[in-house]
Amino acid sequence: MKSHSLRMLSSVVLVVLLLLLLLFIGTAWYNQQRLAPTASHVMDINHLQTLALDLQHLLRQQVLDHTQPSRAQLNDLQNELELLSLLDQYLLPTTSTHIQNARKFLNTDEDMPSKKDLIKALDELLQGLLAEIKQHNQAIQNLNSEGSFIWQLSSSIIFVLLLLAAGLVLLLRTRIFQPLHNLQQLMTLLARQDYALASIRDADPILQPLLKRYNTMVTRLQELEQQHHSREQSLQREVQAATRALLQQHRSLARSEQLAAVGEMAASLSHELRNPLAGIQMALNNLLQDTADPEHQERLDLILGEVHRLNRLLNDTLNQTRHSPESYRLLRLAETVDSLLTLARYQLPDNIEVSQDIAPTLMCHLPESRLRQTLLNLILNAAQAIGEAKGHIYISAEVKEPYIEFTIRDDGSGFPQELLTGGVQAFATWRRGGTGLGLAAVRRFVRELDGQLSLQNVEPHGACVTLLLPCQKAYA
Repeated sequence: MKSHSLRMLSSVVLVVLLLLLLLFIGTAWYNQQRLAPTASHVMDINHLQTLALDLQHLLRQQVLDHTQPSRAQLNDLQNELELLSLLDQYLLPTTSTHIQNARKFLNTDEDMPSKKDLIKALDELLQGLLAEIKQHNQAIQNLNSEGSFIWQLSSSIIFVLLLLAAGLVLLLRTRIFQPLHNLQQLMTLLARQDYALASIRDADPILQPLLKRYNTMVTRLQELEQQHHSREQSLQREVQAATRALLQQHRSLARSEQLAAVGEMAASLSHELRNPLAGIQMALNNLLQDTADPEHQERLDLILGEVHRLNRLLNDTLNQTRHSPESYRLLRLAETVDSLLTLARYQLPDNIEVSQDIAPTLMCHLPESRLRQTLLNLILNAAQAIGEAKGHIYISAEVKEPYIEFTIRDDGSGFPQELLTGGVQAFATWRRGGTGLGLAAVRRFVRELDGQLSLQNVEPHGACVTLLLPCQKAYA
């Protein structure tokens, strides 16, 4: 903005200087046009004065020296007079008449003009010369007066131009430069989200439409900023609510996995108890048929009723553990894992970084919910193994026909040797506060899909879990 103001000021100064230069050039040209005829007239007067002196010299020779002028001198003098008489730049029209009369007195019928003719010729020349000199002096006075007037006029014009330039500069500064400078400051404040309006009252009418449009733009930007802020707050609340809901769902899924592990144990225990209960029931039936003692029969009936009740309880437990498997869906694995990692970051501390390396085009059919819960269990286990140290969790997936291989690697403390040796067991944990159900749920999911689970430690430290899951269709 400052450079623009300097350019405008420079333009104003340049225009003023150009006008002054044109004024000086015009004055000089006018004076030259006025002085050129005067200079030419001075030359003519000098020439006429020279002829008068020549004529006086001839007359002096004739009077004092009694010497007659030669015919050649008279002819030269007559020729000069003839040339002077033909000039039309004399100030008085009578000058040419005086010159022609002087020439007539020199051009007599006699061979040589007389003394009287020379005196008359000289008198005519002197009359014309004196009249021209007088008129020339008058013209010089007129030129001096006119020059003084032109000088005063030029000085007045220069003064007026300077006043106009100063007024224009002041006007530009107060009505244009200052509003533009204020507009520059407002735009700087606008970059800092300060929506101050421009003052239009003191601005030039040329700038008022620009300032009005700026105020309209600022008002609209302020409205948009308020809408954006409100929308951002609304989206933030929605994201927080969705995050809480997803975390609650994942906690519910984790709880369901834990309950499923408990149910699996209950189902296994119920199945194992049913066989001895069936033998006990058959033995009681046989004893009831073989005994004839009513008291013994009554007691056996009571025991047999309790066995029947216990058997029904075990059957109910087995029925509750049976559930229909989750349906398969075509998943884009990179998107599925990305959404899972986005959710997992809310549960992970800041010292842990999670990344994935899965081709964006990799797709396959898998049960989505259980896959997500399985991966989440492994991520949370890896985070617990890293603890408060700075660490990294890395997830990858690739096609190994007819399987999809998932790898979850961390740089934590690794698996304990007992786990690697004895395998995954429900409720068996080596971490403080652990339940021992996370890896059990992962193992159960892999087994239900007829897949493979592999646990190993990596050097120099860390753990790696490999899931080899059969996939109905894979698209890499």
